Amino acid sequence: MKKNIILAAGGTGGHIYPAIAVAQMLEGLSDDLDIHFWGATKGLENKIVPSYGYKLHRAQMGRLNHNVKTSERLLTLFLLPLAIVKSFFLILRLKPRFVMGFGGHASAPLVLAAKLLRKTIFLWEPNAIPGLANRKLSAFANEAFVVFEKSKMYMKCPIKDFGMPIRGEVENSNQKKVKSDSFNVLVFGGSQGSLAINEIMIKAIQTGLLSENINIKLQTGELGFQQTQDALKSFENVEVVDYIHNMPDNYSWADVTIARAGTGTLSELASVSMPSILIPLPNAADNHQFYNAKALADKEATILLEQSKAQDNEIVNLILELKKDRESLNSLSENIKSFYQPNSAKNIAEYLLTFS
Repeated sequence: MKKNIILAAGGTGGHIYPAIAVAQMLEGLSDDLDIHFWGATKGLENKIVPSYGYKLHRAQMGRLNHNVKTSERLLTLFLLPLAIVKSFFLILRLKPRFVMGFGGHASAPLVLAAKLLRKTIFLWEPNAIPGLANRKLSAFANEAFVVFEKSKMYMKCPIKDFGMPIRGEVENSNQKKVKSDSFNVLVFGGSQGSLAINEIMIKAIQTGLLSENINIKLQTGELGFQQTQDALKSFENVEVVDYIHNMPDNYSWADVTIARAGTGTLSELASVSMPSILIPLPNAADNHQFYNAKALADKEATILLEQSKAQDNEIVNLILELKKDRESLNSLSENIKSFYQPNSAKNIAEYLLTFS
């Protein structure tokens, strides 16, 4: 009979894809495991997790961060006990060898139920300043895996640093730049897109200054797709998509990436040595995206551009400067390599298997 493991990951790709990476590696190292995912009824986990063939158990949950509406926080407080009860019965039924929370509101009910049932608990924290859920849940965890040195001071349990788990299809893609006479710019605002970045790029492209031998691929997210496509349909050098499934091919195509500064994005960029312009999400919890990006910018491994300063002319100037200055582009590519820790998912999985 196979041993069960439950991984809690939900909300955004920054929580989900590292969990997928660890799950894939656990399966690759052991054929004696049955991996289950725990998430919310809303969130990208409902689209991503089943596409990788994993079982997804769900409960209705919300967020408690200070940057969400009071009504959502109150609803979350009402729903939390129900989600804990559902987690409690799931753990009783599956009897997992351990549970692992990958941050975000999906982790809280599962970890709290696991604590009540005296199960082994692991956490994974990707940000320089840990999110609210992991800061609180670390008091109940056996151990936590972190990415940034700074995050250690916020966690209340023993810490290990194995780096950022990256999906096998990205980490093992052996990226090689596709030769092109054009300068290719890949723009994406995280797994859900960014309306603010869409608007910034629309204005930049509409200046008409980015058309000469410059190709742009802009991932908008579902909400911003139609508006952005309508605004840019007359520009032949621009491709607008709502979601990017094949990131390795797009990284290979791009000369530079413009993106948010979630840790998952940063680690993928580091793994493929991708030059970047990072526009941190200004209302991210504890402003963690700014500090993530600053950690790279301080090492000249990216260009940090705050959203409030990311006007159309600023983006245009940066793109044109990088197009002309291959030396700076190569320097960004070399410097970001130092933030890549290879085999992170494998190292985490091997450690976890000692508890299974």
